[in-house]
Amino acid sequence: GDFNAKYIKGKHKWENMFRMKFGLMKLGAKEIRKNEDFWELNSNYGLKASKKWYYSIGFNLKSQFAKGYKYPNDSVVVSNFFSPGYLYSSLGLEYTPSKKNRFLLSPVTFKSVFIIDTSMVEHTQYGIPQYSKSKRELGAYVKINYTFNFNDDIYLENHFHLFTDYKSLKKIDLDWEANLRVNIGPFFIINFSIHLMYDNDVTFPVYDDSGAEIGRESKLQFKEYLGLGAAYKF
Repeated sequence: GDFNAKYIKGKHKWENMFRMKFGLMKLGAKEIRKNEDFWELNSNYGLKASKKWYYSIGFNLKSQFAKGYKYPNDSVVVSNFFSPGYLYSSLGLEYTPSKKNRFLLSPVTFKSVFIIDTSMVEHTQYGIPQYSKSKRELGAYVKINYTFNFNDDIYLENHFHLFTDYKSLKKIDLDWEANLRVNIGPFFIINFSIHLMYDNDVTFPVYDDSGAEIGRESKLQFKEYLGLGAAYKF
């Protein structure tokens, strides 16, 4: 679900958005696993510089709701609420060609990755030092929200985040989500979603031919989802 709130007066605007997804799937007779678990909070203040440009300051905070496990071993917790959590604090310029489309360019962005539950979650797999609960980086950040309308009932939403650390410009974090939405009547929608994520600091186990873990490496994560939902605007 998406929730939006905004305040606009004169040259000032303050926009807030909360997005969330949570879903379960049943495997076999008893086992139930998460297939979606995500939430994101955005808040941005803008001071108009010209007709479509704003000086912008804001933050993006995201994490998940429930525990994630190292399946098929459901006794090993790999993630939890705010474990990890990601916070991007940005200062830059925002281009707003329309109400639904905006492009944020932030040359001054602080990225924070933190783990609250270090007793259960192995925080080093998220690039956090052994004896710390968080990691901070200074870099450049690009955030794009763009919607392409095929007609009044079919449209494609894109949420794109790109961050690079100034210490190593080859380290790029990518988060791109594309949602194709088809309205069916006034209350129902079909949603097809593709989500790509890549973070240099997030590592996954690498196995040899015998199944033994021989190391860890960063990987591109891919997820697709098809669902039927209800929507009500107010």
